[in-house]
Amino acid sequence: MDPRDLISFMRRYLVGFIVMIAVFVFLGWSYTSHYDLGESRADIFLTLGLSVENGLSIEELVTNESHNVVDQFTETVQGWLQNPSLLDRVNELAGEEVVISARKQEKQNLLVSLHLPLGHDLENARVAFITVLEEEINDYNEATYTSFVLALSSMMPFETASNLKLNILTSMMLGLFFYFLIFGLWEYLLRKVTFSFQVESLLGGIPLARMRASGDVDQMKGFLSFINKHSGSSVQLVSMGDCGWSSHKKKLLSMKMDLVQFPDELHAVKGATDSMVALVRLGVSVEDELRSLRSIVGGPVPFILIV
Repeated sequence: MDPRDLISFMRRYLVGFIVMIAVFVFLGWSYTSHYDLGESRADIFLTLGLSVENGLSIEELVTNESHNVVDQFTETVQGWLQNPSLLDRVNELAGEEVVISARKQEKQNLLVSLHLPLGHDLENARVAFITVLEEEINDYNEATYTSFVLALSSMMPFETASNLKLNILTSMMLGLFFYFLIFGLWEYLLRKVTFSFQVESLLGGIPLARMRASGDVDQMKGFLSFINKHSGSSVQLVSMGDCGWSSHKKKLLSMKMDLVQFPDELHAVKGATDSMVALVRLGVSVEDELRSLRSIVGGPVPFILIV
């Protein structure tokens, strides 16, 4: 694919490009403003243990599955952190909503993460969490006649800023994707030629020249002079759709180049088809009409590509 075709595509739908990118940039900014404000986070490393009476052997505290009871209790505590009632107590004591996540580390260790909005008091949240957890352990011990304890705890606080730049960049990429998808699909459904390789395949050759629709008609003279030189009749420019050159018809006639519209004015073509040159405009010319022109000519058709 010629990169110039993409530039031509974006030029054709420049307003759509600006609108699409602007909309998705706004969506990226809006998402960041509402859902990605950054956060304060504390990772608390907990170690749970069991208070053992003097003279009691630890082997007496092994279950019939041969698992350490403290290891099993650690999994129990991990389950507590999914209890809405416990979470509500932490939030009430902290005075704000604290999002808690946890994963078990080796044996009786838990890594608990406290998530708060950016700039909020992590130490207050940590104290609230540890207080509620110790209360829960004490209640469990009283109910089960055990003596589990929170042996160790340490906290690592840090802050994460919002990903505004990344969200905006991602939104722009999504906007660009949907821009090409929507307008490319639009041209596909209308059977328009979007890329130069389509025209080359349909007409059987490479373009004599690539020109802008707003280009100077005099540029054509150099590209077509060799046809005039070896042809007994004037060059017939066949416009495949509105290629933007109709207003220059008088000037073309003065240069011995006639301009006819396909298929409405095809009857006006004079002379041999070897003096025929098609004007094909990306985003305007229709695939089926290009295929028909080649069928009429009976072979490859020289063309100028309007972008």
